[in-house]
Amino acid sequence: MSDATPRLSLPLIAPAQAQKHITHNEALLALDRLVHLTAADRRNEPSAAPAEGVRHLVGDAPTGAFAGHADEVATFEAGFWRFEAPAAGWLAWLSEEDVALVFDGTTWRDLKPRRADRLGVGTPADNTNRLAVASPAVLFTHAGEGTQVKVNKAAPADTASLLFQTGWSGRAEIGTAGDDKLHVKVSADGAVWTEALVVDSATGHVGIGTAAPAAALELVAATVSPARGIVNTQITANAAAALAAFRKARGTTAAPAAAESGDYCGAFNFSGHDGTAYLTTAGFGARITGAVAAGSVPQDLFFYATGGAPTGNPYLDDQVHMVVTGTGRVGVGTTAPRVTLEVDGPVMCKSYAVAGLPAADAGAGQIVMVADESGGPVLAFSDGTAWRRVTDRAVVT
Repeated sequence: MSDATPRLSLPLIAPAQAQKHITHNEALLALDRLVHLTAADRRNEPSAAPAEGVRHLVGDAPTGAFAGHADEVATFEAGFWRFEAPAAGWLAWLSEEDVALVFDGTTWRDLKPRRADRLGVGTPADNTNRLAVASPAVLFTHAGEGTQVKVNKAAPADTASLLFQTGWSGRAEIGTAGDDKLHVKVSADGAVWTEALVVDSATGHVGIGTAAPAAALELVAATVSPARGIVNTQITANAAAALAAFRKARGTTAAPAAAESGDYCGAFNFSGHDGTAYLTTAGFGARITGAVAAGSVPQDLFFYATGGAPTGNPYLDDQVHMVVTGTGRVGVGTTAPRVTLEVDGPVMCKSYAVAGLPAADAGAGQIVMVADESGGPVLAFSDGTAWRRVTDRAVVT
């Protein structure tokens, strides 16, 4: 028969043992040390002036009187340190850290659940919602650096999303729903959903009204409504207008460099579908037309229309029909006007009957065509008082 109990190694009283009270008292003291086990702290060496009955959990690199007793329970009793080796499953409360510990057969670790099939905080969890929380707020904070919340799915066709509800009825959803693109959806009733925005996972392109955006931002409207398109509103107490800005630089995003003559700074291109693809056949924009220097980027505003064939570069393809230069000159049919208005081709003025001529005193310099002038059709100009024929300055009759 063993002389100690199998679990706590408490001393047993032998049948013919003398001074049985000593053995009994040792067993009681051992129980006092181990039952409802509480330790002051974890340490690798004894405290300098230990109090009677103080207990420590010995660390994994003990020295001094604790040497050779890693992970054991050390109790200072009657002027000596007594050690008990824990068994798997022992529980202890560690006062200094305010934490419950369990010995797993190798080391002491926090008594925290490592896995649970369900967890409800303030509300029951079920087989679908295995983690359920009812709380005014939920906090995720860093542990020294950043923090992430991961929502994972098995395959692209599955859904990984955040669903926002009112009265358990869906109102908005953000996530990768049905593919690996980022979708933002909204619903007024939880039944009919409208996809407000899609971000293509392969390109980063953003689509509004389309799941396959062809550019950095593409907007597609499939209905005829006053609410379609883009509205840019400026509401201030001054003369500031709503703004759309186009900028051009060379170099890199981190270190932009000066643009150069011939660079396009922005354009509005208009395309129509020919049954196979969209063709860009008209538009307007701005192009740098001179040397760029500090404080100076000369630009022309240009307008083009191709007559049907798609354009690549309006200037190189000779498709620019009108320009407004940075010096205020206007060219029609030429991209380099030499005067305030230069037209490369015939100019037609509106034709009037004598009886229907506009008021001459509206301003001197007006030019019109008079179709029924007594001497035959003729160009006429206003001198500020009367209309006169350009041929002989006679008043139109």
